[in-house]
Amino acid sequence: MWRAKEKNNKIQLSFKYRIYPTREVEEKLLRVMQIEAKVYNALLDAVNNARKEGKKITPEDTQGMLKDLKIEGKELVYSKALQMVNNQLWYNINSLHELKKKGKKVGKLRYKKTMKIINYNQSGFKVVGDKLILSKIGEIKALFHRPLESEVKGVIIKKSATGWYAIFQVEVEKEPLERTGKVVGIDLGVEKLVTTSDGVVIENPKVFDKVEKRIKILQNRYQEKRRGLETTRRSERS
Repeated sequence: MWRAKEKNNKIQLSFKYRIYPTREVEEKLLRVMQIEAKVYNALLDAVNNARKEGKKITPEDTQGMLKDLKIEGKELVYSKALQMVNNQLWYNINSLHELKKKGKKVGKLRYKKTMKIINYNQSGFKVVGDKLILSKIGEIKALFHRPLESEVKGVIIKKSATGWYAIFQVEVEKEPLERTGKVVGIDLGVEKLVTTSDGVVIENPKVFDKVEKRIKILQNRYQEKRRGLETTRRSERS
């Protein structure tokens, strides 16, 4: 599985591989995700409190707080991974802000019991043979079913219902398409599933979920009106 995004005449690719942590390493991964959630919640508190007091707060402000946060086990998390928690918080904040600007009804950011990923960006990881080595975590066996392309810029560790995965982020030079000579950048998003640089848009499947939900609402309203009419008719007959 891969995804691509155009940036500075390069294509960002992500390759997803199955990984097999030992029980000991898995416990460390889960522990780190819980600690990251506590860091996320502490920073979210700082943002909410600042806004209540009418103070301006920026991503740089919350990043500066990371060092002094008193959270048990924080030393078990690689420093760059903690910075990526701060980045995730502000990505979520900005996403909500954009939705509000578009007139969407949105609530407040929720606190997290655990994070879903551990993000190693630029450093703190190494690939040696079929092993992925993570700072503060250890060695994990990986199933490289296809070779990695170019230099790895980051690694995201994720747990799903089917197991653990590592998503390797790499950058490669853009190359013209073989037949047309045209370069197309692909960007994956939330509202639009895929948007290419030449204007092709593929809607996110969530759009169809909303349509289905609307149909169910209308069906329920119809059934209520129908029952009301039947009740009225029975009353008139009696």
